[in-house]
Amino acid sequence: MSTPKRSKDFPMVLAAQQDRKKFSALYNKYFKEIFLFILKKTADETLAAELSSNTFMKAMVNLTKYRDMGFPF
Repeated sequence: MSTPKRSKDFPMVLAAQQDRKKFSALYNKYFKEIFLFILKKTADETLAAELSSNTFMKAMVNLTKYRDMGFPF
């Protein structure tokens, strides 16, 4: 039986689970990508910024529930 493949973000997630300050690495890596995705959908910069912020807040609050399945965070 093979070991499941870990995502390349798994070390950052583990670090953030142990120290919330380290969540900033995930935030910095993905904020622009998520912001631009939401901006394309909403065409509203203010709304996109707010929704992006909410997305990361929910991710940080629920970080202990994260289960690595081999996909990016």
